[in-house]
Amino acid sequence: MAKIKKHMASIIEQKMLVLMDTTGTLTSPEVLNLYIDVTSTSENYVQKTAMLGLTGVRRVFRDIVPRFAKIKVVSFDDVQQAKDWLVS
Repeated sequence: MAKIKKHMASIIEQKMLVLMDTTGTLTSPEVLNLYIDVTSTSENYVQKTAMLGLTGVRRVFRDIVPRFAKIKVVSFDDVQQAKDWLVS
């Protein structure tokens, strides 16, 4: 994790807006824990994150991630709405 944080610090001057599409991905407790770890260490580099494709079992992200992430994370069903929210 320290390597990722150092690399991010070296390439990022402004906070990023992140659009993450989880369509077709698998969710497990390990993936969820890794995502929470990454978001907590990237709080200095990410302003907010829009997530797409959170259907079925992946809906657990809709409830859990905003509670633990130190960055603003909102889920969307429509890519244009996600983009509009990110730049608002």
